[in-house]
Amino acid sequence: GTDNRWGTFPSVSVGWIVSEENFMKSLSSVSLLKLRGSFGIVGNNNIGNYTQYATVSSGSANYNAIFGSSVGSGISLTSMLNSSLTWEQTREYDLGFDLGIFNNRINLGYDFYSRNTKSLLYSVDVAQESGYSTFMGNIGELKFWGHEITLNTQNLVGEFKWNTDFNISFSDNKVISLTGNIDRIYGDGTITKVGQRIGQFYGMVWDGVYDNQAEFDASPKAVASEVGTIKFKDVNGDGEVTNGGDDDDRAVIGDPSPRAIYGISNSFSYKNFDLSVIMAGSYGNDVANPLEMGLT
Repeated sequence: GTDNRWGTFPSVSVGWIVSEENFMKSLSSVSLLKLRGSFGIVGNNNIGNYTQYATVSSGSANYNAIFGSSVGSGISLTSMLNSSLTWEQTREYDLGFDLGIFNNRINLGYDFYSRNTKSLLYSVDVAQESGYSTFMGNIGELKFWGHEITLNTQNLVGEFKWNTDFNISFSDNKVISLTGNIDRIYGDGTITKVGQRIGQFYGMVWDGVYDNQAEFDASPKAVASEVGTIKFKDVNGDGEVTNGGDDDDRAVIGDPSPRAIYGISNSFSYKNFDLSVIMAGSYGNDVANPLEMGLT
């Protein structure tokens, strides 16, 4: 936008190869020990061309006007101006080390990172009385942090070679702020809320089944509930079960973000033959199954 035409994105990194210092010479088993750190800011300008400008369109009959006995073609504003639109910014620092032992037969790497993204590029909802429904703006702040570990071992180094590579990362995230008086954004069965993780599953909480008439009469229920149907939890405690509205009973019911992502590969070689076996997975994330939700 014309009010934010310039951005500054510095970065710096430092490293110290400790294993080259004289006081490390006596540790012959240590082939490499390197400490490192970095800090930087990067910008994301993936907003399309001319998004900061208001645009006009023609061709719709709704824009036309009648002058006497003829119809004149008209044009209309179709998007809002945002002269303050600017880069989304991510600020990150990283601390880590690399360790090699036994002539680098075993190599270990570790990193801790912390990343804050602010001024997120987002299609912001606006009051429809303005004549528009959304406009592109910069909102909120997200925080990400985690640990990354890599391990490489040369198990056999003769004519028959066997190498193993393993990596695992632990990560988490948090919504620091959104925009204005908005503290949450709803998606398709998800919620992104200030103070919580991004994009958690959001819906009614299963609380069993209405087994008989006595239980049905004594329990909170929805309008369509009857004996034998699913019983949902009365989260807000108002005595009835509602799905939607300001005082509904939906709640966070799962998190699709994994706590850990890992992978391992083993490579074997003998003369002109080689074989690789790769496995990968994740841990700690929930999965939504639409087949069990009756959505497909």
